[in-house]
Amino acid sequence: MAATMWSRATAAVFLLAAVLAPSAGAWGPFTHVAIGRAVLVRARAAKTSPLSFLQIEPNRSLFLAASMGPDLTFSVAGFGKTDRAFDRSLHDGRLGKALLAGAIAKGGSRRMAFALGWNAHLLADRVMRQPGSVIYRNVFELKPQTMQKLAGDIPGILKITIDAIRARQDPWILTTLPRVDVPQLVAGMQQVAADGASKPDAKLEARLAGYAESFADSLATLREICRTLAANKRAFPDLASELTDSPEGKIGQVPGMINLERIVHDRLAATIPAGFAPSQEEGAATEARPATGFFARVTASLTRRSRAVLTGDGFVSRVSRGLLDGVVGAMNALGVGQERTRRARVVATYLGEMMAGRRDWPAVKAAVRAAAEGAQDASAADDEEDRVIPDGPP
Repeated sequence: MAATMWSRATAAVFLLAAVLAPSAGAWGPFTHVAIGRAVLVRARAAKTSPLSFLQIEPNRSLFLAASMGPDLTFSVAGFGKTDRAFDRSLHDGRLGKALLAGAIAKGGSRRMAFALGWNAHLLADRVMRQPGSVIYRNVFELKPQTMQKLAGDIPGILKITIDAIRARQDPWILTTLPRVDVPQLVAGMQQVAADGASKPDAKLEARLAGYAESFADSLATLREICRTLAANKRAFPDLASELTDSPEGKIGQVPGMINLERIVHDRLAATIPAGFAPSQEEGAATEARPATGFFARVTASLTRRSRAVLTGDGFVSRVSRGLLDGVVGAMNALGVGQERTRRARVVATYLGEMMAGRRDWPAVKAAVRAAAEGAQDASAADDEEDRVIPDGPP
C-alpha cells in the first residue's frame, strides 16, 4: 500500500518536475503533422498537383513524419529545446533549401518526401510567427507586463493545447513517429556550414540519431499529455472554444490554420521543378521508435496515471492533490520576483489543473493568473475548488 501510494503521489507531482525550463518554440509537433495531412488533402483534391507523388506509401508517411523533424532537440523534461544553437541550425531556411536541392539533384521520391516534410515545418513556423497568431493570445487575462515576462511560456502552453485540440479532431496524428534521414541531413548541414562536398561525419550522425531517439521518448509523454488535456470535460471545451473563436462548448478550426495550410501547400508545390519525376530506388529514412529507457517508461506511465489520481475523491487522490497544491504553494512562497520560479509555477499550475479536470475554465484561468502575477488572494479559484461538476457523456 505504501509503495502504491508513493507512486500515485509521485504521479501527481511529476508535472512539476517536468516544467523547470522555458517552453518550446514553433507549433507543437502534432500540429505540424495535422498541417501535413491537410497539405496532402489539398494535393489530392488538385489532382494535377506536383505533390501528388506524396500520396503513395512510403512517401506519404515519410513526409508527415519528417514534418516533425526540425524539433528534434525538444524535450518534455523541460518543455523546451535542449540545445538552442543546434535547434537554430535545424530550423535554418538554408538547410531546407539544401535538402530540396539534394533531393532534386538525386531524384529520389523518398529523399524528396523527407525534404518537403522538413520544409513544411519551416514554412508553418514562419507563418505562425506573424503578429496576431493565436499562440500569442492572452487567454489568462494577464497584465501586459506579466505577458511580456512570460513571452516564451504562454505561447508554449497554447501550442501544446492546440496540439490537443488537433488531436481531439483527428486522433490519428498522435500515432506518427519522427523519421530522420541522417545522411541527407548531414549533407545538407555541411552544405550550409561550408559549402563543401558531402562526406561522412560520424560525430554529427551520432548526434542526430541521439536527438531522434530522445525526441521519440518525449513525444511518447507529450502524446499522453495531449490525450489527457482533450479528455478534460470541464475546462478544455471552453478553452478550446476560446482559441478557435467558436460558440461556447464547441470546437472549430484554429484561426488562420486553413490559410496557413494553403500557403504551405502552394509554396511546397512551387519548389518542384517542371517535369520532375522522382525515382523509387533509394533507402528509407530511419524511423525513430520510442526507446525503452527509464525516462520514457516512467514519464509516459506517470502521465497516463495522473488524471485518474488527481480527479478521484478517495483518500489517495486527496493526498495527491494536497501534495500538488503544496508544491505549487512552496514555489509561490519563493518569491514573485524570481522569474524562473514564476515560469515554472505557471506551467505547473496550468498542467496540474487541466490534468486534474476538477475546475471549470474560469477557475483554471484564475489559478494560472494568481501563479503568474503572484496574487495572494486567489479566491476566484479557491471558491471553485470543492465544486464538482458532474461528468457529461463520454
